[in-house]
Amino acid sequence: MVHVYVRDANGTVVPDAYNKIAFQLTGPAEIVGDGDGRVGSNPVEAEAGAIGVLIRATKEPGLITLHAESDGLKSATVEIISQPISKPLVPGKFQIPPDRKPEYEVDQITFFSPPSSRYWEHWTDVAINKPAIASSELPGCSAGQATSNIIADRWSERWSAGNNDLPVWWKVDLEGFYELDGCKIYWESDNTEYEYQVEVSSDDSHWKAVASQRQTGQEMGMDEFHETGIRYLRIVVTDVSKGLPSFYVVKVFGKDM
Repeated sequence: MVHVYVRDANGTVVPDAYNKIAFQLTGPAEIVGDGDGRVGSNPVEAEAGAIGVLIRATKEPGLITLHAESDGLKSATVEIISQPISKPLVPGKFQIPPDRKPEYEVDQITFFSPPSSRYWEHWTDVAINKPAIASSELPGCSAGQATSNIIADRWSERWSAGNNDLPVWWKVDLEGFYELDGCKIYWESDNTEYEYQVEVSSDDSHWKAVASQRQTGQEMGMDEFHETGIRYLRIVVTDVSKGLPSFYVVKVFGKDM
């Protein structure tokens, strides 16, 4: 690695320098990633007055010259002499590969078992294809799309409230009584904050709040709770930083009682 610094007339590194620096290399070496736009190794932009370039020598020894230049700055050149090596690249005895690959047995002893809640992604989603309704919805963004069993629809379609009159609610009927361990909401927007409350009920009349928080679509956190004898789950959105309350999918994790 060759380090390059942008310095002032006194030789002090300039901390707010973000100049684009181009390199020219001659000799038995190459700049790693040079010519590949995906890597972006030449030219590069300085960060706080400093940057580095990775040089890879060839098998031939010789003089390597690296020249750096940038608009508005005095150019600089460094010379590196690569030396031939006669010693083994890896000291030690010559390694003979085995006749066949070694076979290993899986250790079946359980040393640590995390709480089951850490494995919520493997739980059963009992809300798939279950009927859902909402206090309001946009045309083409019905409540049932958040529980669709068609994978393509689950990520291309969504439920969205029909207006900004808060609070709004979305509700799913699990069509049976379940022991629930939590739910996960895939909100539509990554840069919108949704403040909401999760409620559960066995009769669609008496509701119990089991979770309350504020999230964005980027966080995608899990609302964990444990309730038994539950048939209905309701999400009440009380505040939105911008836009409309909207989510792609609601997963409800649980099992039959």
